Amino acid sequence: PHTMRQTDAIAFDFFLPRCGGSMAPCVKALWGKEGCEGLYGGISRNVYNGTPSQALPKGHVPLEPHAGGDSLSLQAGLGYNAEHPVFCCGGPDTMTKGMTPVGDRLYDYLLNVSLREPDVLRKLREETDRLGGISRMQIAPDQGQLMAMLVAMTGARTYLEVGTFTGYSTLACAMALPADGRVVACDISEEWTAIGKPYWAEAGVADKIDLRLGPAAETLQTLLTQGHGDGFDLMFIDADKTGYETYYELGLQLVRRGGVILVDNVLWSGAVADPTAQDEDTVALRHFNQKLHTDSRIQLSMLAVGDGLTLARRVS
Repeated sequence: PHTMRQTDAIAFDFFLPRCGGSMAPCVKALWGKEGCEGLYGGISRNVYNGTPSQALPKGHVPLEPHAGGDSLSLQAGLGYNAEHPVFCCGGPDTMTKGMTPVGDRLYDYLLNVSLREPDVLRKLREETDRLGGISRMQIAPDQGQLMAMLVAMTGARTYLEVGTFTGYSTLACAMALPADGRVVACDISEEWTAIGKPYWAEAGVADKIDLRLGPAAETLQTLLTQGHGDGFDLMFIDADKTGYETYYELGLQLVRRGGVILVDNVLWSGAVADPTAQDEDTVALRHFNQKLHTDSRIQLSMLAVGDGLTLARRVS
């Protein structure tokens, strides 16, 4: 086992289906846990004289989360940087070129100097946080702000969303749309979407939002049947991962040429880069990412924002 030294932070990630594998004893030794936490991976802890506490910012994926797969030991997989006492997954020399690792201290700084979150969004986010583990489905506030800026930058008047949850992204984008803008939000849960409705009303954008409950693929096909092809400026996909390809293909018919499709969770807590992760969701995301890489119908950029955010601009 790795000899623990006083550190500011220790963070590593392993995917949910890998619980019980060779990493599990190490986790149990450090934190007294036999399993993973969270809905889809991402265990991270501050360790100060062995005391665990929440470390990585919620909704953010650590860079280089896997450095050798299940057989990796803690001593081999975690590197100590004496100048900046942080254990970096994969060792201090494996940091991705040009990328700065973001821990609590730096993420707090980022929010303190850049986040301009309206009170109504903050209140919705805080209520969602109180739901417990399921709240991990909510996007981070800095991602919401980025999406609102993209609404403004693209001059969007229409926004299509697949996967609304409690409506934080819905609200962020609806508030950024012009007065005559419209939102079509697709979800299957009346329970979770009901949490957002009072905040939509408080922000004065409820009349912009057309919430459609039901299987998203059916809703998107109905929109096409109703003549809404090429009718949306911006689309956000954040739903069941095995459905991403279907939503994307329908989205390419619904988003106008020059419009943008945003896709969340494309890094999936790093599991997409781990060849030992072969669960259905990870395999689907890996295939989806590869598909977009060679798709000549779009311009493509994948950002290390939140759990990974892809921007696909339709060009044909």
